[in-house]
Amino acid sequence: MYDTHIPPALEATPGPGIEQVTQGGTDLKQLALLAWRSKWWGLATLALVVALALLMLARATPIYSATMVVMPPEPQKGFDTSRGLGASLLGGLQASPGDDKFTRYQEGMSSVVIAERLQKRHQLLQRLMPGRWDAANKRWLPPDGLMNNIRGGISSLFGLPPYAEPSSVILAEYIASQVTLVSRPRSTIVRVVYNNPDPAFAVEFLTLLHAEVNAYLRDEATAAATIRIRQLEQRLEQTTQGVHRNALLSLLEQEQRDLLLLDPALPYAATVIDPPYASSLPVSPRPLLTIFVALILGTVAGLVVALLVSGLRREA
Repeated sequence: MYDTHIPPALEATPGPGIEQVTQGGTDLKQLALLAWRSKWWGLATLALVVALALLMLARATPIYSATMVVMPPEPQKGFDTSRGLGASLLGGLQASPGDDKFTRYQEGMSSVVIAERLQKRHQLLQRLMPGRWDAANKRWLPPDGLMNNIRGGISSLFGLPPYAEPSSVILAEYIASQVTLVSRPRSTIVRVVYNNPDPAFAVEFLTLLHAEVNAYLRDEATAAATIRIRQLEQRLEQTTQGVHRNALLSLLEQEQRDLLLLDPALPYAATVIDPPYASSLPVSPRPLLTIFVALILGTVAGLVVALLVSGLRREA
């Protein structure tokens, strides 16, 4: 005969979780009823969040974006001084190739040297921080605000200056944080982007930045070419061998041609494809996105408030 005895553990095992599913659905319905009973509190919270978002949009300063598109300059054709006899005769003083110039152009934008040139020639810090510049007395004012005063007081306790006057280092840090270089993989084209509340100033800022970086690298190349020419002329006077003299004459001729190509009217470290231009509409704030996020956050906050109010009423 077959054993029809059912183990007690199996006999006491409940069915496939139907009661649990039913209980979960009941809990959701109860939460919905609780929220509905205090719906006006939830709607008031939603309205408050949306109103705060609209107030923020009304008080926010529109930010415009200026963009400049650049690419490496065309390589110069001529005698190759980077290999063989030319390199040995120049003693390592070779001109930089086009790709290297373009890399230095990008890296030099946020350098302290370029910031010093910008500040010395165009006083950009005074324009970026007009509230701290005393034009009548030609001096910087201490920063205002409670937090600045607290920070200054703490610094004084440790024997540190209460604040630092704006300098070229601060301008270089500002450029590094505010100017963005955007490029695509396998593309030599770079987009230089800068945002500012004043679209005209944003365009001028990129124009000045490009001009100063390009001018600095050109001046550096001009000085190096002048040294190479002087060195070649000296070696030419000391050389009597025909092969070496011909090589020196060829190098000297190329260096003189390259020096003529360093004309300020010609692109040197970067070629501008699109000159700086400003966006027609502000890039910040974004009203539609802000309101959409406010609706989501307000709905969630409204549900939480409605449930809390209903819970407090039940306990009372």
